[in-house]
Amino acid sequence: MKGRNISRFVLLTLTILFTTIYLMQSFGYYEFTNLKTNRLTESQIKQFEQDVKDGKKIEAKNYVRKQINYNNKLSKGALSLSNAIEKTFDNVMNFLFSEVNKAVND
Repeated sequence: MKGRNISRFVLLTLTILFTTIYLMQSFGYYEFTNLKTNRLTESQIKQFEQDVKDGKKIEAKNYVRKQINYNNKLSKGALSLSNAIEKTFDNVMNFLFSEVNKAVND
């Protein structure tokens, strides 16, 4: 009975994840974020061209978006946890598929 509940939980979680990712893709979230970045780039290009026309001194740092560093203890910890989960999941899947392979080949 306990295994059945675990499998239901896993299937429900995967279904929710798939639905979320599918909806984000269908509503164009990724394209929207790219469009926002592109708009900023277009405005920077226009500013550069205007500065060239006006004969102003050109410096690259004036036209490049500044990278904001969002690293903190929480994000570093979350990244470490994510990497640990990834390694564990990879090891479990490799073990499961090797066992399935042995069962099929024997």
